[in-house]
Amino acid sequence: MHVPLTYAVSIFLLWLGLSSQAWAKQAELPTTVFVFGSEAVFDFRLNHTLAVVQAALNIGAEKQAPIEVRSTAERELGMNRNRALASIQQNKGDVHIISSSASRDLDAMLMPIRISIASSMMGERIFLVRPERRREMESIHSLQDLQKHSIGVGQGWIDGEIMKHAGLRVQTSVRYDLLFPMLQGRRFDLLSRAVHEAWDELRTRGFRSLDWEGTWLLAYPVPFYLYVSKDQKELVLRLEKGLEALQANGTLDRLFVDHFGAAILRADWAGRRRIVIPNPLLPHQPPLHFSSWQQWHKKAEGDMARLQRMARDRFQPHWSGVYRPKLLIENQSRLPSPAKHKAKSPPLIVRSADRPNDTHILAAVFAFELALSQPVNQQSPYFQKGVHYLIDKDLDQETALLALRNQSPFVDAVATQSSHVRENRLLTARVDISQGMMGHRVFVIRKQNEAKFNDVQTIDDLRRFNICVGSGWPDRLVMEAAGIPVVTRTFTRELYQDLHSGRCDGVSHTIYEARDEILARPLEGLEVEPNLLLSYPAKQQMFFSKSKSELAYAAERGLLSLQNHGILQELLEVIYGDSIQYVQLSKRRVLTLSNPNLAERISLEKLNAPPMIWF
Repeated sequence: MHVPLTYAVSIFLLWLGLSSQAWAKQAELPTTVFVFGSEAVFDFRLNHTLAVVQAALNIGAEKQAPIEVRSTAERELGMNRNRALASIQQNKGDVHIISSSASRDLDAMLMPIRISIASSMMGERIFLVRPERRREMESIHSLQDLQKHSIGVGQGWIDGEIMKHAGLRVQTSVRYDLLFPMLQGRRFDLLSRAVHEAWDELRTRGFRSLDWEGTWLLAYPVPFYLYVSKDQKELVLRLEKGLEALQANGTLDRLFVDHFGAAILRADWAGRRRIVIPNPLLPHQPPLHFSSWQQWHKKAEGDMARLQRMARDRFQPHWSGVYRPKLLIENQSRLPSPAKHKAKSPPLIVRSADRPNDTHILAAVFAFELALSQPVNQQSPYFQKGVHYLIDKDLDQETALLALRNQSPFVDAVATQSSHVRENRLLTARVDISQGMMGHRVFVIRKQNEAKFNDVQTIDDLRRFNICVGSGWPDRLVMEAAGIPVVTRTFTRELYQDLHSGRCDGVSHTIYEARDEILARPLEGLEVEPNLLLSYPAKQQMFFSKSKSELAYAAERGLLSLQNHGILQELLEVIYGDSIQYVQLSKRRVLTLSNPNLAERISLEKLNAPPMIWF
C-alpha cells in the first residue's frame, strides 16, 4: 500500500516525540523527591529513612542539581505500603522512594540501592505481647516452642513469608496501625517488631494493654534497602554514590544511633537468647562490594555489635537488662480495653497536638486516663472512662482553651502550662503532671548556628538573640519579663519557618520535647543548642470547663494517687526519659528566670531543682 510522504513524515515525527517523552521520563531527575512517610499517628520509624535519603542526596550536592526531600505523610498520612509500592513502580511521581527489607519480589518490581541502611537489624525480631501473657511467652526457648503460637505481621512484609518457611503460624493485617488493637483484641499471640522499632511504639502508646517479651529474639539475615522506580536510573545512581560515602565516613551508623540507639538499649538486644532461622527469600545479588550473602551477614553481625556499643556510649543508660515499666504494667488491669471503650459512652477528648508526630503531650493524656482508672475514683461517673487525643493541625492551644471556656462539645480537657489567667477562667487539677520539667527549657537551633550561643553566660548575654515561642505559650511572658526578645507565632510549624528564615535564633522547648522535635524534622538540619538551660518555676496541669467540676475533681484525685504511688514519675520516664538524657543536662549552664504567670506561690527550691533526678 502506498503511503503519502507527508503522512509518513508525520508518523515519524509523532514516534520521535513519543520516544523523546519516554526517554525523558526515564532519565529526568526529579527536583522534589517524596519518600514514603508513615501510615499511622506517632510513627517515628520512617523519619530515619528521610534523614538517610537527605544525607545521601546532599553528598556532592554543590556540583549537582539540588533535590528537595519530603515525606508523603505531609500530603496523605494514611497512604499504605502497597499503594506506595504501586506508585513507585508506575513512576507516577507522588512517591519516589520506600525503605524496606530486601526481597526477590521487591528486586523484580523496583530498583534496590544495595547498601543496607540499618545493617541486619530488621531481621532481629522481638515481640509485643499482652501483659497477662508475658511470662508464658518467656518460656519459649526454641523454634518448636514458637510454632505453638500465632504471630501478627503486616500484609506484604517479607517477615511473614520468612516465618512461614520456618513453620510458624502467621496472621496478617492490611494496615500497620491495626496490628496493635488486633494484639490487644487477642487476634494473635505475638506481634513481630524489629528490635529498634518496638520501644517507640510502646512509649507512644503509653504501654496501654501492651508489653514486650524480654528474654529472646527471632533472628534471620535481611538487609534494609532504599527502593526506587526502575525508570529513575539517575536517582538510583545518585543515592548509591551518596550511601557509599555515608557508609565510608560513619554517617550511616551515626544516623541509626541517633534515631534508634536508645531503643536497642531499652530492648537489651545483646542480652537476649537467639532463635535463628534461615531467610530463603534473599535477593539473588548480595549487597554492593560483597561476594556472597554469608560474607555480608558476618560483617553485619559485627556492625550490629558496634552500633550497640555506639548507642551505649551515646546514651549512657541508667537501666540494666530489659526495661519494663513495672508500675504501669501492674496498672493495666485498671484500664478499660479498647473494646470496652466502644461499648460505653463516647470517650473524653483531650487536645493533644497539631501534627501527628508531636509527642510532647502524650504523658499528660495517658496520665489522665490512668488517673480516671484509679481506685479512688470508683464512685465517680468518670471511672475508667476512655480518653482519646485530638490531633488537628488547625487547632492551636489558645483556641482549644477558649473552647473549654465556651463549653464547646468537641474537647473535654487541655493539658498545658498553668498560669493565673488560665486558672481564673477554667477549672484545673492541681497536680504538676510534668513534675518540675515544664520550666526547664532548651533551644532547638540550626546546626550552622551552634557557635552563636557559645559565649552566653548570663541573661544579659541572651538578650542579644531573638527566641521563637508560641504566641499563646505562658513562656512568652516569662521571656518578655526577662527582657529577652521573642518572635511569636500561633503554630509550632510557623516558629520553625521563622527559625529557617533567620527571624529568630532558636525555638524554645522543654527538655523533654526537643529531641522528638528534631527527629520529627529530619530534613531541616536542626540540633539542640548544647550549652544553655533556662530554668523557671512552671507547672503542667489539666484544664477543664467550669461546667465539668466532677471531671476536674476526679482527675485531681487520680493524679494525686498516681504521684503518691510513683506511677506518674514512671510514666514520664517511659515516654520522655531518652529525650531528657539526649539533652545532657549536667553539661549545661543554668540561667534562672522568674515566672510572672504563677497562680500561687510555689517553692522555687522545689521547681528549680535538677529535674527528674529519679531518671
